[in-house]
Amino acid sequence: MPLDLEYLQYCRPGMPFYALAGDEDPVEGDVFDVAHRAPEGWQTRESRPWRNWIPDGLSLPRQGWKIHLSTTLGDARTILDATSRHCFGSRLPFKHLASADLLLMQNGKYADRAGAGKFITVYPGSDDEFARALEDLDALLAGCRGPYILSDRRWRSGPVHFRYGAFLPSETDTGFVSTLIDPDGNEIEDVRRPAYTPPPWASLPDSVEVEGEEEGEVAFGFDMLSALHFSNGGGVYLAEATTDEFVPIGTVVVLKEARPHAGLDGDGVDAVTRLAHEEEVLVDLQYLGCVPVFYGSFTAWEHRYLVMEHVEGNDLKREWMTRTPLLRPAPWLLVDDGYTSWLSATVARLDAALSSVHRAGWLLGDIHPKNVIMRNGTHPCLLDFEFAHRMDPEWRSGQGAPGYEPREGLRGTRADEWSLGILELDLLFPQATIADQGNVAKIEQLLRAAADDLAVPSAVLRSVRAHTLDALPTSSRRSVDERVDRLAACSDHQLRNLIVRGVTSVLEWAEDAPVVPGDIPLLARDSADHRAGFPYGAAGAITFLGRSGDADLEAADRWLAGRVAGVRSRGLCGREGIRFAAREAGLTRTLDALQSTRAATPSGPTLWSGWAGAGLADLAEGEDPSEAAHHLAALLDEDARGASVGLLHGWCAAAILFARLHEATGDDFYVSLAVRAIDADLSRCTITRNGTLEFDEGWRTLPYLGIGSTGPGLAILELQRVTGSELFAESLAAIDAAATYQQCAQASLAHGLSGFLIYLNRRTRHRPSAELDEVLRSHIRSLRLHAVLDDSGVFFRGNQNLRLSSDYLTGSLGVIAALDELETGRSALPFGL
Repeated sequence: MPLDLEYLQYCRPGMPFYALAGDEDPVEGDVFDVAHRAPEGWQTRESRPWRNWIPDGLSLPRQGWKIHLSTTLGDARTILDATSRHCFGSRLPFKHLASADLLLMQNGKYADRAGAGKFITVYPGSDDEFARALEDLDALLAGCRGPYILSDRRWRSGPVHFRYGAFLPSETDTGFVSTLIDPDGNEIEDVRRPAYTPPPWASLPDSVEVEGEEEGEVAFGFDMLSALHFSNGGGVYLAEATTDEFVPIGTVVVLKEARPHAGLDGDGVDAVTRLAHEEEVLVDLQYLGCVPVFYGSFTAWEHRYLVMEHVEGNDLKREWMTRTPLLRPAPWLLVDDGYTSWLSATVARLDAALSSVHRAGWLLGDIHPKNVIMRNGTHPCLLDFEFAHRMDPEWRSGQGAPGYEPREGLRGTRADEWSLGILELDLLFPQATIADQGNVAKIEQLLRAAADDLAVPSAVLRSVRAHTLDALPTSSRRSVDERVDRLAACSDHQLRNLIVRGVTSVLEWAEDAPVVPGDIPLLARDSADHRAGFPYGAAGAITFLGRSGDADLEAADRWLAGRVAGVRSRGLCGREGIRFAAREAGLTRTLDALQSTRAATPSGPTLWSGWAGAGLADLAEGEDPSEAAHHLAALLDEDARGASVGLLHGWCAAAILFARLHEATGDDFYVSLAVRAIDADLSRCTITRNGTLEFDEGWRTLPYLGIGSTGPGLAILELQRVTGSELFAESLAAIDAAATYQQCAQASLAHGLSGFLIYLNRRTRHRPSAELDEVLRSHIRSLRLHAVLDDSGVFFRGNQNLRLSSDYLTGSLGVIAALDELETGRSALPFGL
């Protein structure tokens, strides 16, 4: 699964859970402070990462033309001093990044491309002020440098940019980051893309005369065919030569682009400088045969490009996915001679490639599966040498890919070898990257499983051990073996209790922090609803710890009652989810607080925040769900599509509501509605090459419960149960298969193994199957491959597998819920689902 780059900003070194950078210190590093320049009559406030300034008595317009200034680290103080003086003198509201560390993040290689580069934002109050400020700031900042802001248009050739956008936040719950009011009075999304895209009705003032786009004036000897990758530092493209300057006309090559002053690494080095370094490395390694052929380099419009061979083949991870027996549905044939033969050859060739690079005098420093292309599926070709370094036994890269970074303390060739060892372990099991952050027992556990389950050749196991475990001191090896043995000896019930111990060890009813650490919505600026709510927050913790007597319900009631007044959102993520938890646990203060506050109207058909969540909650509480059913039927008539497919954001929760209304009333009209709702989800699914039915996102397919095809599978089971029919039998069989992949990357309820456990448990209760029973038992055993055991208990990685999570949707609480349903029969899902 591709990495969601937003998660990287919450991965703090040494922190096992996702956390905001600088939680304990709102602004770290070299602080940008202009308070000494502010005249009387100005207000300031910090809203991380920004410091905002506005004159007393001035009201900002709802929206308009805003000015953005970019900068380099070297020019930042000059630009901020000049701009703040001008804005204070002209009474122009503005905001700026609060520190040099935050500027480095904003201009970083993996910063959000739609917002990257912005250092200062100026808010003119009118078109005339906008035009005047453009001219004034351009003159003030002549000679200053900054990256091109991709979402904006640049004003002339300096660091001044502009775009049309919102000045003030929306006063309604739209689900958008920011909104605009169109000429008809409709509230629409303020679209933020890495391209200049003003709304069609927003015309530039007549006094603002923009020059033609500079890119079109530059000769470019290639036709771009497709984009292979984007980062804030530039793109990687497949292109066809239109001249013979580098290769014969018509040759398909790869162009690697670098934007000046953008894509900074941790040392503040920009993409152009790194690309020049990569060119040096490529030239030096050409004779090895395990790197792409280098054809040359050129500059076009400020951007620097390398011209390289297009290597035919998948990246290493995708090639593994096509060969491993772990990613095939049951019945399984785990001992696969074709896979083990490919694996042995690939590991030997990877070892040889790294050794040859080291002999040539270079350290790679950034080893991960996306940086290896399998030429014709069999021969590794190494890519991306931006962070390579001349041989130095004391050097260690600060730029490693999450999960593949070398163990703390390793340097030189040993650091590279550790990363290669994790890369090779990743060709055995998808849980390999859980071995980072000191979880080295995971390496031994996976190696044992690979030998026992997959009959992986001993040479492969020796290679992984030599690169990783053999680097550990003897005392650490003993600890590794003890932890692996302890986890293997756990019964399912003991495992469940260790998970509870882990959650309670980090649970805290603190004033201004999540109750349990979890997914990144808990850390967002608008996190209050999530911290109180069921999917990520207190309500989920109360429910699944309270059932076993592991929650302090008095403390929980005090904490939650003080926070629900501001929760207006509906469904599982809002008031209904909180109310369900409060009713089950008997939290009277919380129920009273909910009763006395106003709720928003449900939005859309979903369980998450829509009418399905409201209706199922009403039904579970003995209330009348007819209003929700009426709205859902109307949405079906409008052919409304859910935001996704699956239990959280699709139509399947509405289908379950309709099925239960049929059960309660005997009215067949509800059956027809349930069928249509299920069809709405299934219409967005596809049969994969494995014969499974999965949600088709266009670039990947998903079988999971929260987002994926096992969500509609639950709805089909419910409809078959209440009607005694075989409706959707063929689709159900293909969904069954989707829940039987031998392994998956995450353990979570929404996106992984725990969701499969819930689905298969209900499927086998509905209609017994010896084969699915065996899959269910195997999935329970596989939880141990995801488990991280320490002295506090057992933990699980959350979304993206970068950090631990204890919440319901993505972490340990969801695993507890699934295990409890299997052991006690009590539903792992809210509202009696």
